[in-house]
Amino acid sequence: MDRQGKGKAKKKRTGLVVLCVVAAVLAACAAVYFLVFDSLVFVTDSAYSAVIPVKDMLLLRLNCALKGIRLHVVKIKDSVYEYPAMFAPELGALKGDYVLLTPVAAATALDSGTDVSALLPDSVVIAMGPASGRVAFDVTLVSDDASGWKSAAAKVASELSSMSQNAALVYDSSVNFDIRNITEAFASGRLSVFHNDGSKRLFNSETATALASQSIVVALCPHLTGLADMVRSASTVSWIVDYRFRNAVPADNLYGVVAPDFKSVLGMLKDMQKGSRTTMELGYVYEKR
Repeated sequence: MDRQGKGKAKKKRTGLVVLCVVAAVLAACAAVYFLVFDSLVFVTDSAYSAVIPVKDMLLLRLNCALKGIRLHVVKIKDSVYEYPAMFAPELGALKGDYVLLTPVAAATALDSGTDVSALLPDSVVIAMGPASGRVAFDVTLVSDDASGWKSAAAKVASELSSMSQNAALVYDSSVNFDIRNITEAFASGRLSVFHNDGSKRLFNSETATALASQSIVVALCPHLTGLADMVRSASTVSWIVDYRFRNAVPADNLYGVVAPDFKSVLGMLKDMQKGSRTTMELGYVYEKR
């Protein structure tokens, strides 16, 4: 064999060795992922899945892997939630070191009197819901929405400090935290507040007109019935909303969302104990789009 032929053969052997090494590394990584990592089952429904973007779920999966956790997302069919006789067996079939129920799944378990902790004896059952959920779950994550809105208000106040336009706060009485978490972030006269207390029949249309006349550029809205209509009427305004209402705002008008801090939940998993029936705080974070 001439020198050129020997060189090609050597390169081919080297390439095969590299491929074998890569394959071995990948196999080892897969073995660690499936056999060594703890597993977290994320139980959701079609509506909740719609408000969690694919990229956010990919980021959560990555954060899980960095914590040595394998994420498995289970979307239970909407029809199952309507029938307790179907719901309990569906949950009972889940297998994971940790099982996290998002709000609809948690509420359905409570409404149907399903003790999910007892139903899944080999899993630490975590639920997003009210403190009363302790009767059915090992750990109940009680939302601290205010933490995310406080952060959002501080960021917006800083961004608009050098501008002449005000920010706006638009909300109704369904907001379940002290609204001062938002208002106290702004200097006097720099926040226009519009509160629907139920007494104004034309609140949305009148507020949309006011937002336009005041040249509002960013509005914070923790909750508002008819938000989609408001956004259409005030089309030049950018909005910061609760993550559950992100789909009510066109992408061009979405300034940011306030959402659960699932990354912090991963850091708390090791402190969660089977049978503890305790509550933990679920912090929220501001995510600028």
